[in-house]
Parts: sequence; structure tokens; C-alpha cells
Amino acid sequence: MDFDPQPTLRSDLIALRPLAENDFDALFGAASDPLIWEQHPRKDRHQEDVFRAFFDDAMKSGAA
Repeated sequence: MDFDPQPTLRSDLIALRPLAENDFDALFGAASDPLIWEQHPRKDRHQEDVFRAFFDDAMKSGAA
């Protein structure tokens, strides 16, 4: 039996899929608001270079 560690899941209301490199712009668009990170230990994640490192680590992990 083949196991897919990152399946795409769909229903009538939602679809969940693995993170892709071309998701960066849309995710950074939301993450660039400093208020989102106000309570987070990494309060500087709204900065593009910091968010890029976070995003790249998630891509490398293969589990995002």
C-alpha cells in the first residue's frame, strides 16, 4: 500500500493541499501585517526576509 504523507483533501466546502512554492506571495500578503505576530515569539515575521526563511524551512521539511 502506498502512503501519501501530504494528500489533497476535498469536500463540498473546502480543499486542503500541501504547501507549494507559488503560495508564498499570497501567504506573505497576509503575514505582512505586524498585528498578526503581536503575540508570537517571532514578532518580526511580518518582514519579508524573515517570513521567507520561515516559509523556506516549511517547504524543506516536506510536511507543510
